[in-house]
Amino acid sequence: MLLINACRKTDIKPEQVQNNELASKFFNSHTSTDPHIQALNKFLKAKNEKYNFIRGIVKKVGFPYWNKSLSVSKAGSQVRNLTENETLTYIPFVRDSQFYVNASLVIKTTPTDTTYQFLCDWQYSSFGYDTTNTGWNALNVFHVFTRLDNSVFNRTKFRITDENLLSQNVRNSLAGMGLPFDSANITYMLKEPSGGTAGRSHLWTLVTWCDDYDICIKAIDYTWLRSNATTSSSLPCSSGTLLTVTICTDTWEYIPSSGGGGGTGGNSGGNTGGGGSSGGSTPPGCEGGVPANRSSLYQNPCEPGWVPVDEPTINQMLQSWDDSIILHFTVRPCIENILNKIRDTDSGTVAKIITVLSGNTPGFDWEIEEVPQINPPHDPLANAVTAFLPNYRRAITWLNNSRMQNATNIMVAQTLLHEAVHAFLYDYYHNSLNLPTSVRDSLLGLPYVKLLKDFMKKKESTASNLHHNIMINSLRNHIKNALKNACLILGFNLTGTQLEEFCSDMSWGGLNEDQSPTSAWMDPSLGLTDEDRARITKRLDIELNNLGNFSGTYGGYYLNIPQIGTKACP
Repeated sequence: MLLINACRKTDIKPEQVQNNELASKFFNSHTSTDPHIQALNKFLKAKNEKYNFIRGIVKKVGFPYWNKSLSVSKAGSQVRNLTENETLTYIPFVRDSQFYVNASLVIKTTPTDTTYQFLCDWQYSSFGYDTTNTGWNALNVFHVFTRLDNSVFNRTKFRITDENLLSQNVRNSLAGMGLPFDSANITYMLKEPSGGTAGRSHLWTLVTWCDDYDICIKAIDYTWLRSNATTSSSLPCSSGTLLTVTICTDTWEYIPSSGGGGGTGGNSGGNTGGGGSSGGSTPPGCEGGVPANRSSLYQNPCEPGWVPVDEPTINQMLQSWDDSIILHFTVRPCIENILNKIRDTDSGTVAKIITVLSGNTPGFDWEIEEVPQINPPHDPLANAVTAFLPNYRRAITWLNNSRMQNATNIMVAQTLLHEAVHAFLYDYYHNSLNLPTSVRDSLLGLPYVKLLKDFMKKKESTASNLHHNIMINSLRNHIKNALKNACLILGFNLTGTQLEEFCSDMSWGGLNEDQSPTSAWMDPSLGLTDEDRARITKRLDIELNNLGNFSGTYGGYYLNIPQIGTKACP
């Protein structure tokens, strides 16, 4: 049998059709409302219709982000060889398969001429590393590309991969820390870009860009660990050395030459590009030869000497915090297994609850330990006790085996969620408030619910007591939802209504201690009846002590309450 599979003519797009589609995406995606950028777009479109060079550009450096272009205009009197109305524009390019700026089309416009040339990130080394020379050096190229990357992706962090880019101060710090470059993580963190705007959103009136960078120098973390900071800016270099440097770049040192658009600036910034009168051109291609002035054999000559560092997503941060909860060696596998089940697989259940409570991603260390019993001055009848260890600057929770020895798996889950909030409160009062020791100690001596209410009052100082109760109930709802997720993972066979009632009841654990008329537990606006309170109290008792199903009178009400969980540990 002979099979012939042939393509019809209509299956293959004519080259002209493909070129038209590329050109349409090139000129019509990420468009700008800036009249100057629109004029450049129109100018290049006309050039492409004549010279058809878009395919070569896209193949090498991707597509332009017209709306993220940065322009520099002459400010005030004559600057070098500039005349009035001259503008230099940097248009960033990003490949479809990548998420960083790899090239820029640099365009100089005057009233009589438009010239342009490409600058690729890998060309940085051809500018040399000598910072004493006039003109550009490799660090200036790094500076421009971090600016462009910040404009397109709002990115601020860049890890250095080429040792040659390091200043002497950074090298000295590495030596002082005893770190070879290959064992160090050196990250430049761009602060708020300098300069002002005049008229257009991306038209800078400064010919020279000067930006401050924080430089974090630390040993490479082979596993990603969360920072002790609640935000990336509060402690940008945890466990490392932090330096600050200012990089200034005269943007007019790298100007496309009139007519040919050839290489200008610094130390031979490249000899590619096309001028307004000479026709279009594509970016230079990296043929793989190692530049003579590149000393590192480990640096790919077709890549820049830095890589962008993306901030972790909120889910990654929350999950990382959950994963980094410290488990003491006394924590048995049966308890650890339950903790793992409530640490949601993609969003960090425990951390999410604390985020809802505090408004920040968790920024404290929490350790869990099992103990045979709780001793005074702590309450020996508590299911668990959380305290703060000032010498270690972290909260610790002791699970009381004398109380929890018969607890069901869902009761252990509820206790861990409850104590996570308690741990946060201790950390808050120790680290976030400037309180006299006596005042702090008196506050930390409060029962859990009153401590939680005090936190709510401090967080929402203008709120009423009713509002504080609503906030506490909101926190309880988040704990309820976490328990619903745990119930599903633990395999409980409950209908939707049963699941809602059971997890809602369990979420009151620890919040039912305060029975004063103004407490959330007793607040009639939150909808609990006396029968509800009786059912919740008995249900918590059943799950804590593995009592089995209950039918009978409790608190003056006849109740039928099944035990849902199973004994957590043998």
